[in-house]
Amino acid sequence: MSIFRSADNEYEEALIFKRSSASSMGRRGESPKTHIDVSHLQLGASPVTSNARPLGRALTYTVVAGDTLWKIATRQLGDGRKWAKIYEANKDKIKDPDFIHPGQVFRMPHA
Repeated sequence: MSIFRSADNEYEEALIFKRSSASSMGRRGESPKTHIDVSHLQLGASPVTSNARPLGRALTYTVVAGDTLWKIATRQLGDGRKWAKIYEANKDKIKDPDFIHPGQVFRMPHA
C-alpha cells in the first residue's frame, strides 16, 4: 500500500466519522444532549441524608469548640436571638445555657 493510499483511507474514515457525527447533531448543529435517567430519584429527597430539612438546616446539631447557643441559633435558625428556642428544645441536656460543651447533640427547633 502506498503512502497516498494510506492517506486516502484516513481521509475517508475522517469523512465517515464527520458524517455520522453530523447526523447525530441537533437542529441547529449543536451537540446532542446527554440524557440521564432520573426516574429512580424522588422529588425533594436529599442525596446526602434523608433527615435534612429544607434550606440546609439539620434536625440535630453537634456542638463544636467555641460554640454558644447564640452562634448556633445564628447559623441554624438565621437569628441569634432565637437561642432560647434551642435551649427550650434541649432543657434535658443543657443545665446552664451559658455552658455548653463540644460533643453535645442538640435537637434543632423549627425557625
